[in-house]
Amino acid sequence: MASGRKPAASAAKGEKAAKAAAGEKGGRAARAAPFYSFRIELKYVRPKIWRYFFVPSNISLFTFNKVIQAVMGWEGFHLHSFTIFGEEMRSWSKEIDNGGYIANDMQMYGNLRGIKLDRLGLSKGDWFSYLYDMGDSWTHLIKVLDTDYTPKTPGARYCCFGGARASPPEDCGGVMGYEDALEILSDPDSDEDEREELSMTFGDSFDPEEFDIVAINERLGRLAK
Repeated sequence: MASGRKPAASAAKGEKAAKAAAGEKGGRAARAAPFYSFRIELKYVRPKIWRYFFVPSNISLFTFNKVIQAVMGWEGFHLHSFTIFGEEMRSWSKEIDNGGYIANDMQMYGNLRGIKLDRLGLSKGDWFSYLYDMGDSWTHLIKVLDTDYTPKTPGARYCCFGGARASPPEDCGGVMGYEDALEILSDPDSDEDEREELSMTFGDSFDPEEFDIVAINERLGRLAK
């Protein structure tokens, strides 16, 4: 696993944008749980795409997956897996109406709803990995920043409070496909047909340097309700 590095400065407005992100069902016990804070980054992508975020310590891996997808901008069309202390916990898939796939809560050795973060033995400084989309193989490295984090915005349940750069769009071909696409899109002299084909995946205004923390926390706010 990768070694830890000192994180860059956080974006203070992130927690303000998460003011509405409160209230996952679970009652007083859930609200009283300590918070864990994390740094997540996409492996192999340069410049780095990364986020800071926090969650209650007693959420399940099922919910943690949903938080990661909201933080990174994934849409849940593909399988995912966690590898923590060498043990892989993998989701299965089920078909959805648009012909894609969406990960459900079952994994090879049990139920992701029954695996809680605070039962995994995580400590400050630990690293683990999260893999999304077994085809494009987006590997994320996750570092535990704190296991007793104090949010700066009371009432926020999930929050992104820092980061850099936009996440790649779904189904863009993994790291190599993404880098090739950015090279084509940034070259005004590139083939017009190639650019038009890429616009189907990237849209007409994709900016790889954009980091929209407000939009991320709006997604987390909807998840928390």
